[in-house]
Amino acid sequence: AATCTEVGYTGDEVCTVCGETVKKGTEIPALGHKFENGVCTVCGEKDPNYVAPVVNPFKDVEKTSPYYDAIIWAAKEEITTGKTADTFGIDEGCTRAQIVTFLYRLAGEPAVSGTITAPDASSVSTWAADAMTWAMNIGLVEGDENGAVTPTATATRAQAAALIMRYLEA
Repeated sequence: AATCTEVGYTGDEVCTVCGETVKKGTEIPALGHKFENGVCTVCGEKDPNYVAPVVNPFKDVEKTSPYYDAIIWAAKEEITTGKTADTFGIDEGCTRAQIVTFLYRLAGEPAVSGTITAPDASSVSTWAADAMTWAMNIGLVEGDENGAVTPTATATRAQAAALIMRYLEA
């Protein structure tokens, strides 16, 4: 029998008395895959061209938002997880620690060594510690005039631009 990828053959009709082929069988072309939702319904093979539908986990991010594609991309790539499992915080600002964490994840979460030496190191949340350490190690975060990294402060547009520039130049 034919399968999704291999031809089949009906078989020859053979005389039961003399053993000669009475009628030659025919080749049955391969059936081809029948993909639904990325999987062949016949053999179970995955569709190499399947693109899963976009799933928006955030109730506060509407498809009509000019930021929709960027937010969904960042969530899919695990650059951000949102404020909660179902809330992005689309109209909220970002802390310096959050922006540094975005960049750290974008960089592939490289291995980190050392500790944060800033005078306000204790104010760095556990979830941001590796990212902030990495950022200080490579010169993304330099600290203010007192050496403080102010991780919980909302980043100004200028600070965000400086972090992005330093990331791209690192």
